[in-house]
Amino acid sequence: MNEAQNLTPFISLDEAVLSVHKKFQHVVRMQGNFIAARGSLIAARIECGMELLALRARIETGEAGQIGWWEWYEQKFTRSRADAEKVMAIASDANPQAAYEAAKARNAEINRAYRQRKRESVPAHREREPEPEQELLPPEPSLQDIEDRIIDLFKQLHRTAQVRCAIKLRKIMRGEA
Repeated sequence: MNEAQNLTPFISLDEAVLSVHKKFQHVVRMQGNFIAARGSLIAARIECGMELLALRARIETGEAGQIGWWEWYEQKFTRSRADAEKVMAIASDANPQAAYEAAKARNAEINRAYRQRKRESVPAHREREPEPEQELLPPEPSLQDIEDRIIDLFKQLHRTAQVRCAIKLRKIMRGEA
């Protein structure tokens, strides 16, 4: 291998950002495709992490001016900072493949524990309250009670309303109403 083959071509920050965006899109498409090879998904996420690490080094050396890495990242990328931190941590590991597997296992355990807590917090079966042997309704009023109540209400009416009620009652008694 000669010296020309060892040199990587220089690309601008914008081209590098575009490259990372394309790789992230590729990762998203592969995650949606269940038939996709698992190994290529892992490799694509590791590549994204490596490119982000390279970009971080360029930004921290001042190539983009006086701006911090995460501030610059948020201006250029729509992916969450947490996702970027994950792929960068995996890519910076001595064995990125093993780091990816460990992170995946850790996430699976966290999700299992969360689902278990959720199941335990919801009562499996709410016990029904026993039905009372008798309904707790007031007793049926007697005819005398009903008459007394009607008379009390009649007395509370204004004189003209009492006259109208008396006329209506007379019609009911004669079978006219």
